[in-house]
Amino acid sequence: MVSTIWIDGDGKVISQRRKRSVKRVLSDLEIMMIVNLRCIKLCLSDTKSYLFLNQDDLGPAQQETLQRLSEVHTGVETVQVNVSSNLRRIYPDLETILRKMQKKSTAMPTGEVKGTFVSKTIPVDHLYRPKFSKWSQFTVALDAWKQNDGERGMTLFNALSDADILNRSYIVRETRESGSVIDFVGGGHDIFESEERQKIRGQPMANIPDRNLAGWMLAELDRFFDSGKPELKACSGLIFSRGRPERRDWYRLCLPLRSSLAGRPRTAIALTLPQATLQSAA
Repeated sequence: MVSTIWIDGDGKVISQRRKRSVKRVLSDLEIMMIVNLRCIKLCLSDTKSYLFLNQDDLGPAQQETLQRLSEVHTGVETVQVNVSSNLRRIYPDLETILRKMQKKSTAMPTGEVKGTFVSKTIPVDHLYRPKFSKWSQFTVALDAWKQNDGERGMTLFNALSDADILNRSYIVRETRESGSVIDFVGGGHDIFESEERQKIRGQPMANIPDRNLAGWMLAELDRFFDSGKPELKACSGLIFSRGRPERRDWYRLCLPLRSSLAGRPRTAIALTLPQATLQSAA
């Protein structure tokens, strides 16, 4: 019998099952979890074990978990499989692999996952081109923002509501104490359950359930706040929604908001539309 163990990027065992044999061909979902989410898959047997990972990429917490497993599973030849390159190496035991990786590994920043999300900037003035006519919700939002001189208030929000895009928006403001804080999340963001949306309002963005998404969004916001100008991007990434990873593709229009109140922190509203609804405009 073979014990198949999945370990996430935080070193937690998220699945453990016993099977009759090792499945050496990974499914698309398994590859996605390993390459994009930094999970690792370990198959332990009495004769030979397999460790599936992405390019020797092991965080300290994952190494600790594997260390505990190696202490109760010694003396078994282990095959290390790097999923990205499909390169296989054979070691006398799991302990040898760990010693090798501890020498060369470096810890990644919390919440950052290599290759999980990508974004491409589109010039904002392209919204006024004929082929982008299906993007009218973004155009209405941008025009309303210009007419209100970027001021945060009901005039702008009413315009977004009339364009049926307020429900696809979220508002973030910078604070000294908690960094970027979420002020509002529209109900059209189906990656969150209703209760989750209520809980994350007023909370630091770093605390949203999908920490990989949070880390990427924070980095994007930092660059946006530094520019202080409207920004249009095509985005793609692997998002955890209702406990499962899903590939999502969307467009995002980000607008800086100002307030008449002195000393108001930097604030932004981001409006999103799924790429599937705008395919003919891309």
